[in-house]
Amino acid sequence: MPEKIIKIVLISNSRLFLEGLRKILANEDGIEIAGECSRLKELDSIFKESSPEVLFIDNRELKWDIEKLFQGGKYRKNKVMIILFTEGVREETGNPDFVTVNHDTTASELIAIIGSVREGNNQTAAAVHEDSEIQNLTNMELKIIRLIASGRNNKEISDKLSISEKTVKAHLSNIFQKLNMKNRYQLMVFGKRIENNSGMSV
Repeated sequence: MPEKIIKIVLISNSRLFLEGLRKILANEDGIEIAGECSRLKELDSIFKESSPEVLFIDNRELKWDIEKLFQGGKYRKNKVMIILFTEGVREETGNPDFVTVNHDTTASELIAIIGSVREGNNQTAAAVHEDSEIQNLTNMELKIIRLIASGRNNKEISDKLSISEKTVKAHLSNIFQKLNMKNRYQLMVFGKRIENNSGMSV
């Protein structure tokens, strides 16, 4: 059976940024760049011609109101919105289909996020974990998971929890092992789900 092709739209007002993303994704199997744009009018045209599953929005300068943009359902044929924010500015949302990334996100992590859409992991990454697995997590690990879910990087987590970055990394290693996860995106989806289900707070 042929591998499912995931269509992605790249949105930014930086041509240099778009060219870099295109080069990263162009040779990846199972990923098709359905279009590139910097304005809503252009995005409308792309949606008329294609049905992308993923939108990557470089919102550092565009500063679109993401919730308002998608709440009307006009663009809801896609499965995941990957939002890049200016460091220190991010949009809080419990929607597991909104994934925030920042300057620390690597190319391999971005590809893993897109690949998870193809595998259906955006809906199932957290669902496969039973309550017993959550109970194996310490209070500190749960706090770190929630901060990961909101898009914080290791430095921000260490500042928020008053622990060293080395300690954050040690906790993350334990968390990945306990939950049998391979990347930060899976943990982000998991964190959003348990936060929505339990009202977990830091």
